[in-house]
Amino acid sequence: MPTRTVYSWSWATAGTLVAYFVCVGWLFSWTRRELPEAFRAMGEPGFISNNNLRSNWRMCKFLFGFQYLQYSSTKLNLLCIATKVSLLAGMYLIFTRPLYFSISSTPN
Repeated sequence: MPTRTVYSWSWATAGTLVAYFVCVGWLFSWTRRELPEAFRAMGEPGFISNNNLRSNWRMCKFLFGFQYLQYSSTKLNLLCIATKVSLLAGMYLIFTRPLYFSISSTPN
């Protein structure tokens, strides 16, 4: 009888989510302080205040539409790239890996 591999959250998933929240926190606080026009372009997002679908959508458009490149700030570029990488890695670990495990571990 074949054994079934059950996916569970790993330390990599938890670490990626922590890295994402740290990057987003730095991005919010740094742009609020240093580049207020970029913060407004992101929709003035926050973890608790103004955390709604509209501001999240504007932040995603800012990150994945490469709107941060118009500000010519190296630190902003690095923060946005780190935020995107940690978000995509987290999405992979949360959504794609469990799907792979459910498909590959089904009995033949």
